[in-house]
Amino acid sequence: MEHGHVLSACRFTKAMTEIDVELTIIEAFGDKIPRLVDVEILTSVHSKLVKPTLAPGQEGINGVILHRLFKTKPIYVRPSQQLLPSFMQEDEEAEDEEREQEQSDADALLEKPVFSSSDQMPGPSIVDLATNDAEDTQIKNDEQVARSLQEAFNRDFDRETSHLLGSVDCSTIHDQAGVLKVLEEKVIREKESLFLVVRRGAPLERVLNLWRRESRKISPEHELRIKFLGEQGIDSGALTKEFLTLTIADIGKKFFPNGSPVHSTNDVQNGNFKACGEIAATSLAQGGPLPCFLAECVYNTLVLESDIDFTSVSPEQHLTSTEQELLHHIQSNVMGHQDTIIEHGYTGVIEKEHLHSITASIVVSMLSRRTLCLKEFKKGLQLYGLSGLISRYS
Repeated sequence: MEHGHVLSACRFTKAMTEIDVELTIIEAFGDKIPRLVDVEILTSVHSKLVKPTLAPGQEGINGVILHRLFKTKPIYVRPSQQLLPSFMQEDEEAEDEEREQEQSDADALLEKPVFSSSDQMPGPSIVDLATNDAEDTQIKNDEQVARSLQEAFNRDFDRETSHLLGSVDCSTIHDQAGVLKVLEEKVIREKESLFLVVRRGAPLERVLNLWRRESRKISPEHELRIKFLGEQGIDSGALTKEFLTLTIADIGKKFFPNGSPVHSTNDVQNGNFKACGEIAATSLAQGGPLPCFLAECVYNTLVLESDIDFTSVSPEQHLTSTEQELLHHIQSNVMGHQDTIIEHGYTGVIEKEHLHSITASIVVSMLSRRTLCLKEFKKGLQLYGLSGLISRYS
């Protein structure tokens, strides 16, 4: 902190997605930019700041576009609302003088450049944020009010229900209801909640980024509570169930279409599959919908994982109907699918006479890719010990 200005900086890379760019900017400020505040990237044109003009079909600014537009130009970032400094003056007289000075500074405030980007990605530039203390009520913004009210509600609810919670007894598991009961009893309902502030209809990737960021601060084993941005109400469980219903459906569509995980090493390395597993476990433990998006053969792969004998796999037993259909197309026209065959790791001779070996190799490839993604998904299912229950009672 220097003269009421927050100093911070970060680096951009060309590999960043649109969301990575936005999160990098927000996270550079730590807690100085609340989750309820959006940021807008601007560029200078003569004496004005304007939004960059994007090509048709481009909806946001990723690392490549950022580099192209701002190769040798400064990048300006404007928050969607005025931000207050986190420090408070203890001495009342000094505070009055500070307010007068800040009022004067704010009247003459001009937006300053935030970041610089170049081919070599040199050292970061400085970002300055100044605010007008005349808006003291901004401290009690929507998120802070929602969080304090939610915490008060949670404390009252804990006092009323604490006598109902006993130790977890796995001997009560005889059916699906028994599993759900054990999971429910493992939810931490004391002290803090895992509190998420999200926009209704936000893209799944943004939801997963938010989930990963918040779960690093508070374990997802805690009770989940949701605040939909711009909407009234304290979450007593209904908003959580609505969030889980929407998110589980989106996970099934994006990450498990046709009952099998999409082959995406990017979603493995960035933790998306693990986050999907944690959300699925949370949904089961906290009254959300059942995550019924796995085909039976995929579920069996999830349970068996390390026990699969790749030398004796068969399409009928181990592949989904969609995967079997793709395999049928390859078998009916081997020479027309040479690229696909090579992409699946087959290194032998591509001829119809070797169809059996080609088929077996493709099945092994499909299962290997599936297992990689399911392994990360299962790490997320370790929440509340769900993965252990699945292996034990399946």
